[in-house]
Amino acid sequence: MVERCDPSTILRYWQGIEYLSTGEPPKNSKSQPFNVWEPKTGNDLPWSPSQSRRFQETGEGCWRFFLWIGIVSTDSVVDQLIRFFDFQDEVEPFAAKPTAMMCLTASAEGEIFGEPGFSTSPWAMGTLQQTGRMPAGGWSGETGAEQAAQDDFHGFLATREIYYLTENGDGDLVRTQGTRPFSIEDAVACAESYAAGVRWTMPPDGKFVPLRIEARWVKKDKNGRPYAVEPGLLNSFLMDDLTRILAAFANGENTGNVEQYLFGIDEAKRIDVTRKREVLHEILRPAKMPFGKWPTDGHHHLVLAQQMAVNLAFEEIGEDGGLFGTNGPPGTGKTTLLRDMVAAVIVDRALVLSTFADPDAAFARRIGIRDHEYGGWEISEKLLGFEMVVASANNGAVENVTTEIPAAKAIDSSWRPVAGYFPSVADTVFSDNGKTRSHGKCWGMLAAVLGNSENKKDFVNSFWFGTPKKDEPITDETRISMQWYLRNATPPNWNTARKSFLASVEAVKVRLAKLDALAVAHQRVIEVDALEMALNEALAILDVAEADKAKAATALEAIIQIINADNAVADTLGSIATLADHVAALEPEITAELKKLGARNVEYDKWRGVHLAEEAALAILTEHAPKGIAGIIDRFFNGKWSRSHSAAVLKVADCAKQKILAEHQRQETEAGLAELNEAQKKSQTELAEAGERLSQAKAALQQLLADAGIIDEANFAELKDAAEEAVRVAKENAASLQRKAEEIRAKVKIARQKSVDALEVVAGSSFSGAVIDAAFLTGPEDIRQLSSPWMDDELHRLRCECFIQAIQLHRAFIMCSPRLRSNLSLAVDILSGKLRPAQFGGYLRDIWASFFLTVPVVSSTFASFSRLFDGLECGEIGWVFVDEGGQATPQQALGAVWRAERAMIIGDPKQIKPVVPLPGQAIELLRRREGVGPHWHPILHSAQVLADRATRYGAQMGVDSDNPYWVGSPLRVHRRCRAPMFEIANAVAYDGLMVQGKVYRADDIAKFPAGPSRWIDVPASTSEGHYIPAQGNVAQELVRTITGAPGAASVYVVTPFAESRAKLFSLFNSSRGLGFDWAVKSVGTVHTFQGKEADYVIFVLGGEPNRPRARQWAAQEPNLLNVAVTRARKAVYVVGDWEQWSSFPYFDEMARMLPRVSLSGAPHQKKPNLALV
Repeated sequence: MVERCDPSTILRYWQGIEYLSTGEPPKNSKSQPFNVWEPKTGNDLPWSPSQSRRFQETGEGCWRFFLWIGIVSTDSVVDQLIRFFDFQDEVEPFAAKPTAMMCLTASAEGEIFGEPGFSTSPWAMGTLQQTGRMPAGGWSGETGAEQAAQDDFHGFLATREIYYLTENGDGDLVRTQGTRPFSIEDAVACAESYAAGVRWTMPPDGKFVPLRIEARWVKKDKNGRPYAVEPGLLNSFLMDDLTRILAAFANGENTGNVEQYLFGIDEAKRIDVTRKREVLHEILRPAKMPFGKWPTDGHHHLVLAQQMAVNLAFEEIGEDGGLFGTNGPPGTGKTTLLRDMVAAVIVDRALVLSTFADPDAAFARRIGIRDHEYGGWEISEKLLGFEMVVASANNGAVENVTTEIPAAKAIDSSWRPVAGYFPSVADTVFSDNGKTRSHGKCWGMLAAVLGNSENKKDFVNSFWFGTPKKDEPITDETRISMQWYLRNATPPNWNTARKSFLASVEAVKVRLAKLDALAVAHQRVIEVDALEMALNEALAILDVAEADKAKAATALEAIIQIINADNAVADTLGSIATLADHVAALEPEITAELKKLGARNVEYDKWRGVHLAEEAALAILTEHAPKGIAGIIDRFFNGKWSRSHSAAVLKVADCAKQKILAEHQRQETEAGLAELNEAQKKSQTELAEAGERLSQAKAALQQLLADAGIIDEANFAELKDAAEEAVRVAKENAASLQRKAEEIRAKVKIARQKSVDALEVVAGSSFSGAVIDAAFLTGPEDIRQLSSPWMDDELHRLRCECFIQAIQLHRAFIMCSPRLRSNLSLAVDILSGKLRPAQFGGYLRDIWASFFLTVPVVSSTFASFSRLFDGLECGEIGWVFVDEGGQATPQQALGAVWRAERAMIIGDPKQIKPVVPLPGQAIELLRRREGVGPHWHPILHSAQVLADRATRYGAQMGVDSDNPYWVGSPLRVHRRCRAPMFEIANAVAYDGLMVQGKVYRADDIAKFPAGPSRWIDVPASTSEGHYIPAQGNVAQELVRTITGAPGAASVYVVTPFAESRAKLFSLFNSSRGLGFDWAVKSVGTVHTFQGKEADYVIFVLGGEPNRPRARQWAAQEPNLLNVAVTRARKAVYVVGDWEQWSSFPYFDEMARMLPRVSLSGAPHQKKPNLALV
């Protein structure tokens, strides 16, 4: 889902684009060269005397003139926008186109009649210039700018006294005012008046053409009155619907599918059917298959992707409505798919029809029509929602689809005898010449080409009023109208038709139920296999989880060991620090003890010396002691010697004491020192041991870190927390997986029990078609895509018969219900313009539903959609099928999406992108001004892109590119192109997703008049702009070779550039045997041939050598190349300068796949020699 915003912002952005996207005035046609011209003087006007004889009125018809006034070039509008928005980016070149300010209708007398048409572009530009913003409505309505301009114009005519015609009571045009015819000067004044009224500053005079005249011959009716004519498109056909839907958002009204269309769905809800093959079983179950199918020529079945798209469309939007996108690359069977959708819807409505015992009971209440004498009937609500409209931006695309549905060749010949659904009416409506019935051309009146007024008129005249004249014999060429047929044919028996239809429905139901039981049986077998595989996978995952749990525990243990080792390192470092401190602390103590020991030794030596001296003194004294009586008396009376001796003895004793004390102190100090020395030695030993332990601890830590792959700077605590968390998670995961494995084991047990019956069903089945089993889901992709699961000849026959019976029930219902015929007559009056939608009040849908019950499918271009279904509101058309959605801008499809209850948009974003009349620069300027995201850029994002974004089932494309994108329910089997066109397109545009479904013989190439596909290398040595004459000569020779060969082979000459196309057209227009008609059909730009195909395609690259940006433009996306090569069924011949083109994106892929041939001889030779390099 893209980012949501206010839906009104997007719609206003688109509205601004449409206000400026005015129509291009008609150009001079080569087939009618005098019907369009730009008068220079009054003599060039058709009512001037010099011209009037060319435009004489006759009894059969008269001339009418459309006066295109105030023609300016779109580049002048862009210039004004660039200046106003001050756009600074480089402006890329674009092809400017003329656009007119207004258009008038004039008679051959120069009389103006009818209401003038005014372009919205001047009004929008004037509003922008005055207010700074684009207008948000205000153009239409009684008080709108358009009405004001018309009022001013009538005053302008009166003031200038210009002839004016009005319709009288008899329906004739009569002159009611004026004195002169319209002039060139009036055209200038008229343009200036309108510009002034809307306050627009007109571009310079050099870019202004006052008047262009378009002449038309108009036939008269039986009363002699000219038929009404309409000019070409002046304004966008989308404005009314945009205004209406904007009002719905503003008023809070129902906007149906619009928001889904704008914003898509949540991307998370998408299911990629190319990658999730298991969803195929449920999508393709027989029970999902519609009861009815189209009885195709050759009894072909829808292949897988086609049937998947049908089933999904009904499943996703069938009940509740909505939007469904289908990606349809070229040649993948979009029309075949649509036919099956049509068949299914018709059968669904037939189921409702069968509930009425009397057809008129479906129209219970009479309804009145305002201002109309005849009334109608309210249809049963049960019969609403089955209306089918095929819509497209391309008129040819919708007409092709719609004209093919009733064609006899659209159904197998075996069904034609019983399938007829008002075939004579269809033969009249789709007559080859429009005058007689083309007997046998159609099998049923199932579709109508409506839309524009011409188509509606032709349809009404042939469908309702193509009545045989009274008493005229009925032949194969007699025109038969529905009105005549219903009045004159004998109605079938209603009850018989009901019974036949219900019997066919019952037969289909029985067959589908039987096949669905087989599908369920196969699915149960697949489920057993899948469950057993899932169990094995779960057990394998569980083993891994258990291993992871063990690894987590081991890792945690390792972290714990690392933490312990780290702690050991830290502890050892602490011990070393303590020991080192201790050793360091012992040093001063030892030093002090040594010093102290020295002092004690000195003290000891001192006292030992004193002690020896004293002993010597005592010895001397003793030696000289008095002898005899003198001695006795001295000793007795303590004489001098005795006293001296006693003193000496005391000194010796004291010195001995001191010496002993000093000796003791010295020994004590020596002992302390020895103790300190021993402590120091011990600490040093312990320190050395601690250092060794530290080395070991560090080594152990580093080894653990290395084993665990952890850097040593890591935070081990955080690692431990993480490891513990990992262990916890691993345990929980393993436990969860264990439980899951047990759950699957239990499912396997139950599935095995159930599969016993399923295996018996499978074994006993005689079904010969493709089944969805394990081999189917795992087998080759091409075989799978080419298959038609659950379809066989019996089911095909029953479903076709159911559709045929549904058609016959419709026929019986119509023929047995006078009340329906009344409503049908009213529907014809609406289509013819006799009645206006507003006259029906709230019952317009009843009338349309009655018409669609009769003519199930209607086609319309988007240009005519809002006018065709004017009055139908949101969700009031049951089914809208948008064809070629990739070529439609999102706003083109908006009104159809809004009116649709169910919208199925089919197309391809990789083909030609939408074309917008407004140059890309202006679109981008408006987008930026409105603040709208690029998701709603109308060129970059087509209606198909928006529809795909809103589709749940699809495929993711471009996954390896810078711009991946989602496509809805892709069709994948290609049946148009053979090699190498298929391979080129598949490679450049479809990621190889397409499967080749075209059956051909490789040796058929020998029968190709111009040989096999190749790149003819013609250098751009001489150029005329983007046209290379030498390349044109080669293309001309190739065409002559192909068209000159036996058989009626078709060939297109395509080129990327309009300039090259013009020169090629001129070349072939003047070619002998070809000429104008051939060139118109077969020569053009790549854009011209979108949706067409031929046997051979000559792709003339051209390209001015000195303008590489032109080649860059052609190669910016694969779209242009993809469309060019896929137009060719048999062969493509690329004619271009290989050196200049082969290096560009996508063209390089084509260069790789195509053999390169060179041109020998002169570059301008008429019959070049194409020799293979």
